[in-house]
Amino acid sequence: MSLCRKDDEDTLVRVFRVSLSTAEDAPPTPRAMPSSSTPPLLPPLVVLHDLASKRAAEVDGQSGSAALSRFDDPAARKSLFDEALVERLQANSVPLAEYLIGCFRRGIEAKARKLRDADAATSEVYEYALGLCVSYTALVLQNPTFFEQPAAAQSAGVLALLPFLKREGAEGALPDGFLGRLVGRVHEDGGSAALSVVAIPLWAQLGDELRALPRGLLDDDLLPCYRAALALVREKPLAAALVADPRWLGSGAGNGKALEAAALFAPLLTLSCFPTTVIPKLCFSDISAPAVESDVRSLRMALAMVHRALKSIFTELLKNPDAKEPLFQLLAAACALNQSRQQQYFAINETQRLFHLLDPQRLESPSATSASSDGLMINLCATLMQLCEPFMSPSSPHAAKIDATYLLSSHRLQLSAETRLCATADDVMYWLDPRNPELRRRYVERMNEEMLEPEPEGAPPLAVSASFGTVSEYFFLAMRLMHLGVLSSFATLHDLARQHHMHKNEQELREAELQRLRLMGGGAQEGLLRQMEAEVERYRQLNEAIGRFVLSYQAQLLDPQLLSLSLRYYRLVSRWLVATAKPPPEGLPLPSDVPRLFAALPEFCLDDVAQFLKHLTNFAPQVLEELQPDELQ
Repeated sequence: MSLCRKDDEDTLVRVFRVSLSTAEDAPPTPRAMPSSSTPPLLPPLVVLHDLASKRAAEVDGQSGSAALSRFDDPAARKSLFDEALVERLQANSVPLAEYLIGCFRRGIEAKARKLRDADAATSEVYEYALGLCVSYTALVLQNPTFFEQPAAAQSAGVLALLPFLKREGAEGALPDGFLGRLVGRVHEDGGSAALSVVAIPLWAQLGDELRALPRGLLDDDLLPCYRAALALVREKPLAAALVADPRWLGSGAGNGKALEAAALFAPLLTLSCFPTTVIPKLCFSDISAPAVESDVRSLRMALAMVHRALKSIFTELLKNPDAKEPLFQLLAAACALNQSRQQQYFAINETQRLFHLLDPQRLESPSATSASSDGLMINLCATLMQLCEPFMSPSSPHAAKIDATYLLSSHRLQLSAETRLCATADDVMYWLDPRNPELRRRYVERMNEEMLEPEPEGAPPLAVSASFGTVSEYFFLAMRLMHLGVLSSFATLHDLARQHHMHKNEQELREAELQRLRLMGGGAQEGLLRQMEAEVERYRQLNEAIGRFVLSYQAQLLDPQLLSLSLRYYRLVSRWLVATAKPPPEGLPLPSDVPRLFAALPEFCLDDVAQFLKHLTNFAPQVLEELQPDELQ
């Protein structure tokens, strides 16, 4: 006797891999044709003896037509799927999250194949079955011991989703729409707190895996980790739960190093080829020209992938109203907590720190750094400049939306201590509040001391906007990050290259002395000869190691894509500076009267352009030589 509708029995077998019949009587399972897109192996068919006995008792003595009528009721059909799935979950044979995700995938495929012309009741029942897959997945992820399952699955909990997320966009990923439904179900059942229980462990595990990649940028598991991160932030409620966690901003980190260690997002930003990573040992063991060229090409391809992935993740966060402001706050924190990177001693200290790693017995340990790594800062720079790219063109109308008063506000950046282009701190305070008598007095005194004519009383204040658009946020956060990131790292590269040159000179002097001792000969010189040979070997090894450090910096900082993007960005900065200086209608030169807004800008706005061009001339002059005339406009 049939215990359910034929199409429902078919669904039980094909989707849930269960049957109310014996294995011999169950409908045949379709066999997939071999192909590159063959789905995962089907789980074994399980006969639900308890449910079969229960339904047999319910229809005992009824005629076939009466039983079939009972089976046609939509509520009874839904109950069948519910009871069947519960009994299957209690069978304890496979990891349950994996099984339920497979059920959803098979259900979507069967729905697309069979239900094009189905009646409304059947479509409703099928949608209910898919919903059951999602609901029970939410249950077993959050309460992995609710049903018995293998120990590894119980200990994994929500992390059982991670392998599927890492295959996003490839075979074996979560079925289309599944994650969105799962997030909706978790939020409906437990609100934002339940979403945090799902989002935070997944993101933290991704961070741990990224930090532990044995081959760093060149590791095969790098791209899957970024795929998983992108899949998570695409779900707006999950992203909102992520940025609401105190660890998003490093749980009160007091400096850049602490921010990098504690912030949830930091592991995605730290991948680089700078000397503090495994890259120098992996890539530059052979520093001959052909080998170096191949290694650098591989590193730059990996860096380009990381930067594209970061841009995609940032874009998703910026499209999310709940995540946009926390992302800007994270960028502002990276600026505020890395002020030490702009100090003159920073590059020297970084070089000494690298040298100490090579010869800790001979070289004194430098003071500990409190700044974020070069990798984190450069990756932030590259990502922000990519966001600025749509309005970098001289013809872009969006550049007109850049609001220079951003730099005079405390909206995002605290720049009151910065040196100004053509004004003192007292001048700027007076221009912002000209009605303050004390500020007026100090301003007049300074003008008199310099024998300049002060502004008349009653001048309107220098107006600072109360809020700022996205274009201004991108532009000025990129400017500050470039100041603390790319330009600071270039200064370290400059000092490292200088030290490398000095050490090579020392090596050459010792080699010459060694040659002289060998020519002199004589037994009295044997001890001195051995000592000099050891010195030459030590310098040779030291210079090879320093050379690897230099190559590591060059691989990232002199990446043609990064330099081209930086050059276009600073072209935009230059055009903005000229526009802020308000040239006359006939063009340059600028008038002798300096507009207050231009005078009040931080000095680094102009100095950074010059510093970047100087570094470009020193390290990559070919970038400037390859420019077309129209690119300089």
